[in-house]
Amino acid sequence: MERWTNGWRWWVLWALVAGLYLAVAVGRGLEAGPDGLIRDGICRQMLANQTAGRQGLVSSVWWGPASTLSVLPGAFLLREDAAGLGPVATSAWFGAGVLLLLERALRRHGAGAWRLALVAAVGLDPGFVKECTTGTATPLAIALIVTAADALVGWLEQRRLRDLVTAGLALAVLLATGFDVWGWVVAGVLVLAVAELRSRRERGERRAVLILGLLPLAYVLGLWLLLCWLIMGDPFYLLRSLAAPGPGPGHGFALPGPAAVWYGGAMILAVGNALLAVARRRRGEVALALLVLALPATAGLLAGRGLLWTPAPLLTALPALLAFSLGRTFVDRRGAGTAGWVVGAAAVAACLVLAVRLPEDRQDAGGGSPAWEPAQGLQALERHAHEQSRFAQVFVCGYDSFGLLRGSGSTAFVHAMDFNFDKAKRDYYGHALFVLVRRPEQRYAMDSIHRKYPRIFIQGGPETLYDSDWGDWRLFEMIQAPRMR
Repeated sequence: MERWTNGWRWWVLWALVAGLYLAVAVGRGLEAGPDGLIRDGICRQMLANQTAGRQGLVSSVWWGPASTLSVLPGAFLLREDAAGLGPVATSAWFGAGVLLLLERALRRHGAGAWRLALVAAVGLDPGFVKECTTGTATPLAIALIVTAADALVGWLEQRRLRDLVTAGLALAVLLATGFDVWGWVVAGVLVLAVAELRSRRERGERRAVLILGLLPLAYVLGLWLLLCWLIMGDPFYLLRSLAAPGPGPGHGFALPGPAAVWYGGAMILAVGNALLAVARRRRGEVALALLVLALPATAGLLAGRGLLWTPAPLLTALPALLAFSLGRTFVDRRGAGTAGWVVGAAAVAACLVLAVRLPEDRQDAGGGSPAWEPAQGLQALERHAHEQSRFAQVFVCGYDSFGLLRGSGSTAFVHAMDFNFDKAKRDYYGHALFVLVRRPEQRYAMDSIHRKYPRIFIQGGPETLYDSDWGDWRLFEMIQAPRMR
């Protein structure tokens, strides 16, 4: 394995592992989930120099720009009718990166050949495989989590400047992937800050370390606010989605029985490993164990607020970070090789059993299911709108509009990220105007339309009349004074 960890062989191995995940996705029909299709749609709107694409990039804290931009190369290279390939290939690439980064981190900290069993268990986790084959942004987030944890441990133990810079950059990019992982980013910052404040080094050196470690975070957040100010006219617009009334009628978060046992067992191991790390009094192991526990802790906080809809990315990242922490615990202990092989083999066996027992679940990261078949549904909806007038416009609100309208060349549909009824009437004077609103389920309930007009899906908006239902979408007609058409 060591001869494949440097130079061109490293990239060849990365491509081979990514190819395996991509082959699994092709075997399943190469079906990208709504999360990937939405991000692909945003990137294609950006490449077409459309305002909706720029708004979709920065306007919500739930759809981080780093996750969206990771799909941009695929959107640039592939045609729109191959929209599913770009997000899936991206997630497969970063999924392979998670495994190779984990292997390198374990090897760098002294783990033996048994580390391959732990890496294999992570790679076979059904939840992780699903995220790597459906085009979600979760593999990118997990890769950044592993990178940040490895760099933080390296800095605490060896005080290498490269590790400090790497940790700061990884946390900064992770911040820009979405609000789901902000709690873990805060935990990483606290680990670094507390470690420096408790050190016996000079005050100036501690201050310099904190500035260097936290400056990338401040820069990325400031850049995001600046872009939001320039594009949306409000620097804090991205945070206003947190003030949405919350998910409406829809599916709650619940893990299937086998998955609940799997993640519950991982949490128990994480707690036991943290206690052992505290007993050994090694700063790096203690910090890493705390970062592992921060994943389920953050998930619990989001669940308490009704904002945890799937295990990704927090719980899905738990096996990878736990494998890293367990590997560190085994190093330099008597029987480390035997313990590593036993734990790794047991984890692989559990993953295989879980893959057999766990029902196939195509629910996306935002929650919900596709509203209806877009190709036929949009044509029928367009005909319905044109029955009212030749000059009909349908404003499709929210982030799911990017997935719904992909490949649609009709001028009757308009992306509406920050919809305003009065402005729409002024801009499209003389048209028959309609508003299409998605059911406020889970992440889609955080769209600006539900924050600006609470209960619009139930009661309609100002001066609107209910028209019809189209799958998970509801169509309203905007009431206007009669005029000659």
